[in-house]
Amino acid sequence: MAVWLLSGFFYYKEAKMATAKEWIEAQPIGIKDRSKNGYSLMHWAAAEGQIEAMKFLMTLGINLDIGINTHDLSNPCENAQPIHVAAEKGQIEVLKWLQGQGISLKSRTGQARRSRSDVQPMHFAARTNQVATMSYLQTKGISVDVKDSHKGQPLHYAAASGALLSVKWLVDNGADINAKDNGGITPLQDAIDNTQLDVVEYLTSKGAKKGGKGGCLGGCYIATSVYGSYDAPEVWVLRRFRDNILANSLAGRIFIRSYYAISPAIVRHFGKNRLFRGLGRRTLDLLVAVMRKHGL
Repeated sequence: MAVWLLSGFFYYKEAKMATAKEWIEAQPIGIKDRSKNGYSLMHWAAAEGQIEAMKFLMTLGINLDIGINTHDLSNPCENAQPIHVAAEKGQIEVLKWLQGQGISLKSRTGQARRSRSDVQPMHFAARTNQVATMSYLQTKGISVDVKDSHKGQPLHYAAASGALLSVKWLVDNGADINAKDNGGITPLQDAIDNTQLDVVEYLTSKGAKKGGKGGCLGGCYIATSVYGSYDAPEVWVLRRFRDNILANSLAGRIFIRSYYAISPAIVRHFGKNRLFRGLGRRTLDLLVAVMRKHGL
């Protein structure tokens, strides 16, 4: 009987390993290669809940804390680990397994120099409406007000991304509705800057306050509309141009204030127009290319 059980166990183990190998072989990149957005197979496996594949990759020398390598230091996901991807995709079982392997649920993204760092799984879950994941992390002692390198909290990330379910959950669970990051920006201001109207309406109804000069180039209103994401690398370049160049001169500050005044109306009237977005993207792409050449 014992021999039968033992052989059954090894057969089951081998079957799972074979399934993991099949999954890996079906992927479009090699075991030690990267996708165009810098993800490794370990990141993909974490995103899809493929724990057995992660185990197999470990046997091949792939670390569980491997970072995303986008080759773009403006990308906010630069250096994100599989645990961050798992949180972003709501893969709670992967989080549990990784914790059992010694990976902290407070793991922070590494320094990307041109982007925010120290971003934790709670931040990643917040920006994609992964309420169950945030609840799980909270039961493990992770604060809803955990901060990144710029003092950005999960509520900032959720508000900027338009993740209304996350915003409501965070507020209901005691998140500071008027928390300010290093730039004095509140979650409501982030939502306004990124034209997340549902979030703006909800936070306003809860008594949230505006704050800061805004999270994007004198209008990530248009940039976010054109690129479709608060976290688009191009938007981060434009944000740095605002902070490091425009904000340091009187003319630049006047431009920022003027742009804030007119850009919301432009997005409201033309933001969904294909011609507007196409022309806007080509124009901004040229500007971003020049900015990158100058180290922004």
